[in-house]
Amino acid sequence: MAEFWWKSTDDAYSEADEERGFNKSRPVDEQHPLPLQLMQRESDTDEWTPANLLLAGVPVVVHSQVWVSQQVRAPYGATSAAFDANDAVGDVMRFDKDGNGDPLPKRGRILSAICIDQADQASLLTAHVFAGGFTGAASDAAYTASVADMAKWVANIVFTVMNDEGSARGGQVPEIDTEYYSPEGFLDVQFSTTGTPTMAADTMPLLRLFILPLDN
Repeated sequence: MAEFWWKSTDDAYSEADEERGFNKSRPVDEQHPLPLQLMQRESDTDEWTPANLLLAGVPVVVHSQVWVSQQVRAPYGATSAAFDANDAVGDVMRFDKDGNGDPLPKRGRILSAICIDQADQASLLTAHVFAGGFTGAASDAAYTASVADMAKWVANIVFTVMNDEGSARGGQVPEIDTEYYSPEGFLDVQFSTTGTPTMAADTMPLLRLFILPLDN
């Protein structure tokens, strides 16, 4: 547990300062992070406004929490046998809420992703990410994206290393650092493979996304 103290640079606190909690402490933890928005006040007024931070002329958005998606399993769909190289693995997955039910930030930066392969195979998976509705391919058919869908394309997340943990495999792609804008408030994702894995419905791959919100 840590504490965050509001302080004035000149140790002088107006009544408005006291109402806002200056010169008082507040707990800082996972449920109560540091403030998500910095505020500023001119010395001759009690009015607080959002701080206009600029870095090389570009506004700086300050956030202290990462949005962590629910862990989503690829739908089994029409899967019937072993996948062929370049097949879609499962139907399209939708990412619109985190584990607490909070909505996906409409504007954000994908920081990293974790994939779990409960089929325990060298699946050689790629997650194709789109901002908004994506038609995708039927599972077990050749993966393809239409010309219209490509206008919504955000990134391909390639899981080149899947660590064998005995009964399953896990892979992480750090430092993706790709921004998106989704007016609809969701990301659609579909896996494809360059291998030939065999998967049952309850061992289709799982995916979780870690996103830095950039909404103002």
